[in-house]
Formats: sequence, C-alpha cells, structure tokens
Amino acid sequence: MFTLRAISLKLFRASLPTTIVTILTIAVSTCLIMTMMLYSINAKNHMQEQIYQLYGNVDLTAGYNLEQTTYLTTNQLDRITQLDGIEALSKISLAFTSVEGVSDEVYTLGVENDDLVQSRYHHTKDLTNNDVVVSSALAEVLNVQVGGQLQVEGSLFTVREVISFEDIHSEAPKLILLSNDVVKKWMSSTSEGEALFALIKAADKANATELAVAIKKLDDTLRVEITDEDPFVKMNMQSLSIFIMVLSVMVLCITGVLLLTNFQLLLYKMKQQFIIMRSIGASSKQVAKLVQAQLTTINVIGVITGTILTFFALRYGLDYFVAYLQLPDSKQTFLIGPAMIIAFVCFLVLQIFVFIQVQKSLKILPMQLMADNERLDFSFSKTKRFMLKFLGGLALFLILFSRIIPDSNGKGSLVLIVGTLLLCLTLLMVFPLLLSKSLVKISPLVHRLFGKEAGIAIHNIIPQVRSNTSVILSVVFLMVIVIFGSSLMKSIQQTEQEYLNERFETPIIITSSVGYDTEIEPMELADSIDSLPSVDFVYSRGTLAIIELATDQGWEHYDYTTIDINRMLATGHVQSFDGDLSKSVIISEQMATTQNLSIGDQLQLGYFNESAQKTVGIGTFTVGGIESNLGQHADMYVDWSTSLPLENIVFSELFVETSNIEETITSINSLKEEYPEIQVSNVRDSLEQANTMFYQRWGLLVGVFIILITATCIGVFQSLIHYIYTKRHDFAIHRLIGMTPNQLIKLIVSQTLIFIVYGLFVGCTIGIIFTCLLFLIDPAGNSYLDIPMMLLISLGLIVLTVAVFLIQGWFVSRQKLTEEMQDL
Repeated sequence: MFTLRAISLKLFRASLPTTIVTILTIAVSTCLIMTMMLYSINAKNHMQEQIYQLYGNVDLTAGYNLEQTTYLTTNQLDRITQLDGIEALSKISLAFTSVEGVSDEVYTLGVENDDLVQSRYHHTKDLTNNDVVVSSALAEVLNVQVGGQLQVEGSLFTVREVISFEDIHSEAPKLILLSNDVVKKWMSSTSEGEALFALIKAADKANATELAVAIKKLDDTLRVEITDEDPFVKMNMQSLSIFIMVLSVMVLCITGVLLLTNFQLLLYKMKQQFIIMRSIGASSKQVAKLVQAQLTTINVIGVITGTILTFFALRYGLDYFVAYLQLPDSKQTFLIGPAMIIAFVCFLVLQIFVFIQVQKSLKILPMQLMADNERLDFSFSKTKRFMLKFLGGLALFLILFSRIIPDSNGKGSLVLIVGTLLLCLTLLMVFPLLLSKSLVKISPLVHRLFGKEAGIAIHNIIPQVRSNTSVILSVVFLMVIVIFGSSLMKSIQQTEQEYLNERFETPIIITSSVGYDTEIEPMELADSIDSLPSVDFVYSRGTLAIIELATDQGWEHYDYTTIDINRMLATGHVQSFDGDLSKSVIISEQMATTQNLSIGDQLQLGYFNESAQKTVGIGTFTVGGIESNLGQHADMYVDWSTSLPLENIVFSELFVETSNIEETITSINSLKEEYPEIQVSNVRDSLEQANTMFYQRWGLLVGVFIILITATCIGVFQSLIHYIYTKRHDFAIHRLIGMTPNQLIKLIVSQTLIFIVYGLFVGCTIGIIFTCLLFLIDPAGNSYLDIPMMLLISLGLIVLTVAVFLIQGWFVSRQKLTEEMQDL
C-alpha cells in the first residue's frame, strides 16, 4: 500500500505541467459555460423585476378615461370578476385634487387595501379614510414626513407612508394615495360609480390577451390595457437562452475531446510508473483505480477553479462584455444554487471522458505500454472494414431516403440528421487510414519537390498517426464547430433579412395576438386606421381556408383568403378586377395556368361538409382577375363582402402605408385600449431588432470560438511539443549523420504541420459536408457557407504552428549533441 502511495505521488510530480494545463482547460470551459448560463438566468430575473417595478402583479387594466365621464359600477366589476382566468381585481378611483402648499392640482388615486394595488404602487400600509400615502417627490416639496398632516380638498389626513419611484421612473411623479371610499365621492356625483378603472391579476395559466378580448365583449366602451413586457425583449431573451444552451453543449464537446488528448499525454508520461506497478503485482483494476482517482481529482479541481473564476468574471468583467454586445441588461449576481447545479452537470459530462480513459487503462499491459508509441501500422481488420462499408452505405441510403420521403412531423429531417452523423463518423474513421496510405504514396514525390527534410518528416509521421489521433480529432472537431456555427448564423441572418423585406409589403403591419380566436372586424379596424392623419392607405387580409373547385376530374381543393379588393385596386396592389365583389374571385396565375382559366370564366365552387362527409356545392362564381403576387401563398382571393362562407376565415393582417412611421405608430397605439389584442410591427424596427439579435449571438459565438481555439491550440501544441520531445533521440541521430540545425528545424516544423494541416483538411471537409447536408432540411431557405471564417482560422492555426515549432525547433537544434546523446 505504501508503494502504491509513493508511486501515486511520483505520478503527480512527473505529470505536473500537463496536469496544470488540463485543470486550466476544465476551469476555462466551466467558467465560460457557467458565466453564460448565469447571465441568462440573471437577465430573465432582471427583466421580471423591471416588469414588477413598473406594474407589480397587475396583468390588465380595464376601465374608462376621465374624458368619458363614465365609471365602473358594481355590476360591471362583478361580471369581470366572474370571468374564467381572473384571479384578483382591485378598484381604483382617480381625481385631481387641491393640496395645501401645492399650486397645481395633484394626481390623486383612491385605492383599496389589498395586495394587488400595493404591488402596483409599492406601498405597504393599509389606508383608513383619514390616511394618505405621499410620493417622495411631493413629500420633499411639502417637507412632510410619516406621521405628519396633509390637507387635501380642505380635509386633514395623516401621512402613513412615503413611497419612492426613483428606480422606476426617470422623473419621480407627484401623487398621493387615499382610500377609494374618499376619492370616488370626489370623482363621481352618482352613487353607482365604484371606480374609474380596475387593476386585474390573471391566473397563472390564463392568457392576458384573451382575457382582454373577453372583457371588451362585456362592454365595447371599456378601455383595456395589457401590462406585459416588450414582445421583442421577451422573444429575444428566450432565443438567447436557447442559443446559450447550444453553445454550452458545443463547449463541453470540444473540452471533452481536449481532455482525451491531455489524458492520453498524462498516461504516456506515467507509463514508467505503470510498468513498475504492474511488474510488482498490481492488477489492472488497481491501475484503473489509481488513474480514476487522479483524473477525477483533476476534474474536481478544474470545475471548482472554474466556479471561482465565474464569481470574479460576473463581478468584474461581464458588464463590459454585455455593454459591448448590447445584450439585455442583467444583474451580475452569482447565484449559488444554479451555479452548483451547472458545475455538477459540467463535472458529470466531463467525467464521462474520465471513464473512457479509465477503461483504456484497464487494458494496459507492461509490454503494451512500451510498444504502443512505436506501432508502425494503421490498418483495419476485415470486421472493421465491413463495418465501415456498412456504416457508409447506411449513411448514404438514409440521406437519399430522407430526400424521397415526405417530411411529415419532421421524420425526413430526423432521417437526414442521422444519415449525416453516420456519414461524418465514417469519414472520421476512414481518414486516418487514408492518411497513412497516402503518405506512403506521396513520400518520394515530396522528397523530390521539397527536399529530404520534408521526406523524412513524412516517413517519421506514418507510424505516429495512430498515437496522435486525439490531436487530429481536436482540430477536426474545432473546424466542424466553427464552420457549422458560423455558416448557420450567417445563413439565418440572410434568411431573416430577405423574409422581413418580403414580409413588409408596407412599412407597418398590424396583426392579432390571439390568432384564430380574434373577433376583430377587419373593415371596421381598417376604417379606424385609415382615418388617422398620417396614414396614406390601408388594406387587410384574412387567414387561409380551403375551397373546392369542380373540374372534369372531380373536386379539387385550393387555398383561398380574403382581401380588400377596392382598397387594393386604388393602391395598385391589384392590377384589375371586373365583376361583382360578392360573386367574383381573383385567382393566381399558377391556378389559371393549371386549370386553363381566364377572366370572365365561371367557377363551380364548394366546401367539404363535415357532418355529411362530402363536398357540397356553394354556387357559381366569376373570375374577376388574375394576379401573379398578392403577398400570400393563396390560390384564390375574395373580397370581405363575398357570399362564400367565411366561418373559417378571420382577420390576419392589416397593412398600413405611411411616410411617418413614428407618428403613425403612436396614433395606432392609442387605439390599443379599444383593440387590446392588436400587435404593431414596422419594417425599420424589425430590421434593427433582427440585426441586434444577430450581432448579440454572433458576438457570443465569436467569443466562444476564441476560447475554443485557444484551448485547442494549448492542448494540441502541448501534445505535439511532447511528441517532439520524445523524438529527441531520432533528431540526435539525424544530426550525427549530417543534418544541420536549420534542416532539423525544417524537419520539426514539417512534422507538426503535417498533423495540423491534416486535421484542418479533415475538419474542413467534414464540416462542409455536415453543414451542406443539414442545410437540406430547409432547402427553400438561404444557405451560406462561411468560407472566409474557415480560411481565416485555418491560416491562423498554420501560422501559429509554424511560429511555435520554429521556436521549439531552434531550442532542440541548439542543444549540445553530446549532452543529448548522454541524456537519452
């Protein structure tokens, strides 16, 4: 036992430099993952805190404006409370009152004593009819404190609390809160008025927009406002969180490959101690136990170090990074609970690679340890060759099959992904064999073209392909991640830009947030928007439905939708139309060509009757126009006044043409109290938001690339430096037989470059194949292969390799030959 402990201590000392590098690799990866994940959690919490500071627990506000001189009655409040999804309701009255010491009238709210209103205005004291809550801005003007007296409308009230809005509003408002029983008497001369408006909290699973529509149904004159976060901010935060999770998985994958490289190097440095252990009777399980203890310790120390680095990164560095990338604001708080969970997950994933290395150590025999590094062959058995052929054939079959079968429920995409992964795995297994064979073939040619040093380098590399596979794999995985990640991001950017340019037929589009549940009258909304002074014209469009057309072959179904034909004729979006709006249709050019139709032809139309389970005729309609592009992929367009059944068609979009986007949006937003479900988007903000989201994610991706490249270079260069060090005996012999120091440098650089260039070649090849095949999932979308990024990183790795090994080659070539031979 004492001997094993002594050997374990010797192992640690012998491998200290490599151990430190391995720990740093784990620490940096853990720090990167934990920092990104904690930022995502903090940003979500910060966004929720901001919403709470602004609105408290209030989801909806329903009531009237002062100008309407109408007030909520007990009956109305009861009907609202009885709606499904309403959890709490609080009555609010509003008046402008005269306060002694203030020249202007003061904004005065009458509130109830409940948690909802206290969360909205952030006060904690219950109010009697003789109490008042004062904002800090007004208290400062009046120089009053808690317990002081305040005269409002000639009556004295006791100040129960002073509330501050400094963290909520840039300018602190001057307002007071009184009991609702007091204010509602000042507000309304009638006894029926209970409040001017009500604060409403929705149940956890209730949809606030649907509740707003339901409240509007109770009384069209009610003004309903939804107090929700900005949809763009919410969507951006959700997609950013998903993107960060994907990046974290990528970091863990490349870290695992680097660990295999470092672990292999550690075992090689420990081989002498392992030989001694096996020679004195240690079993393979004892060796594996020792390896597992040491590698697990390295993993634990690395994860703990990464956790500590995360603490300092959040406190001192992340603010600058967030500001530079214009990421959503976040409190940089080190959350102990989530941090421990993330650290534990990182440890478990990286422990899988420890397990892989431990399993390798179980097979270690003393003679294998001495011979493994000197194997001169790289060949496959018949079984392995058969498996490679089988996997390659299966991969090609799945890829071709995915192009044939319909992509229903994502089945075609799943088959394509599996086939792509199998093909890349097959290529990854075949390339080392191809490298060994190709190096043998090209060795004479390289010797003639580039000199004997390059020829010797190739000759020396051939037996080392197997032992340096992990080095090559690190570069391969790095290039696959870089090519796929950057190409995907650039493709998404191009696709989104084209989609937005095509989507926005006019600068502003209005949609409904409740989709098919909307009850908006499209013509009524169009008239309301068209009446705004800054609007040039508007036109609306409905959702898609299916219509049946009688042909010689029977009924054929087509998609149809509704449009404002007269408005679109006036604006030129419809070129021509001839016929009765209720009995005429516009068809697409494709439908006209397929059915050999022209303007004036008669169409027998019908619909599928669910109860009768057959198609029933509706009547005869006239082709009033043929259009090539009306913006939506429909085959037939009808006016909103058509006699065709519109049970399955509701309002979808309203397009607004204007030369003053900001003024128009402001005017439209004022209509949200009447139409609470409408969502307004404009082309300028949408393009800016798309660019913001892209550069946020691109910045994160580039940051991860930099860290991955740095970690890969450290691991790969460390392994290659060790490889060069183990070959000092061979280099000394070359010097004895006449090789000059400069030729030796050229030999060392050539050998390392072969590994790096081969890894880059395989990585770029597999990365391009992997990216191009996965782009087939969406053949209609834009696909951009980021060749510049691939070339930039490849060139950078080659230059860095030359620089590093020129230095190492210089040191090796300048060592005294007698000392080298004596040491070795």
